[in-house]
Amino acid sequence: MVRRAVVAHIESNSGPLFVFGFLAAYRGVLRFLGLTLLIAVSSGAVVWFFERGDVATVGASGLIFGYFGYVVVRGLFDRHLIDTLVGVVMGASFAYLLTVAVPGTPGVSWLGHLGGLLGGLLGAWLFRDRHTRTPVPAPTAAPAAHPAPGDPTRAALYKELDDFGLL
Repeated sequence: MVRRAVVAHIESNSGPLFVFGFLAAYRGVLRFLGLTLLIAVSSGAVVWFFERGDVATVGASGLIFGYFGYVVVRGLFDRHLIDTLVGVVMGASFAYLLTVAVPGTPGVSWLGHLGGLLGGLLGAWLFRDRHTRTPVPAPTAAPAAHPAPGDPTRAALYKELDDFGLL
């Protein structure tokens, strides 16, 4: 019986771990490794300090919740349109994850989930893009219907669309 529960738990966590792990990693491996370390430490610290002694906490659910929090808010902190849209879609699609991150869910160490979620949110802030945006001068002539990919007013959007293979 316990073995079935463990296998079922691994199966239910594998999809979200793959999806959110991939989305958290596509901006860079070093950032992803730092984020993973931050989430593991924050999830573990919350469990270490606040969990009751009679509750067993096992698994990578804290990482899943951390990646979830990171993916959902990263676009807002980075001010990337595509990342914001991905965060909205993933937040809406996987909002059910938050139902096990509340106290009172039987058999679930919700503090590990909460610690991971907080680590992911903190990671989105700490690992945000910090490049300064230079103001773009207003065009003197009427803009073209379809600006060229090198046009500085649309360069960032074109780069993101090209990253996704949409151009």
